[in-house]
Amino acid sequence: MSSISSRGAQVVVCSVITVFIATIAVFLRFFTRRRILHVLGYEDWCILAALFFSFGNTTGMIFRKQMLVLGRVLWGSLAANILKRLSMLLATMSQPYPNRNSSHS
Repeated sequence: MSSISSRGAQVVVCSVITVFIATIAVFLRFFTRRRILHVLGYEDWCILAALFFSFGNTTGMIFRKQMLVLGRVLWGSLAANILKRLSMLLATMSQPYPNRNSSHS
């Protein structure tokens, strides 16, 4: 159990560090583009939006770490869930469609 919690903590630490570095990079990009080049394009705003998604992802990782889910290996239940959903999909696809061309009098 200690390896699971330490692995989750390592993932959270790495995520927080990379979001911090990304925040600095985006701030420097906006500073350079706005103050020095006097041009902000749509790609700059897309990068800012991506940074906000990174904040959300990191927040989710911290939440999953607190719930003791982050770092656990869930392949068995994941594979069973995928197989169940796949069999449901195939069963639905194998049923014939009603005849749509017939006229209702």
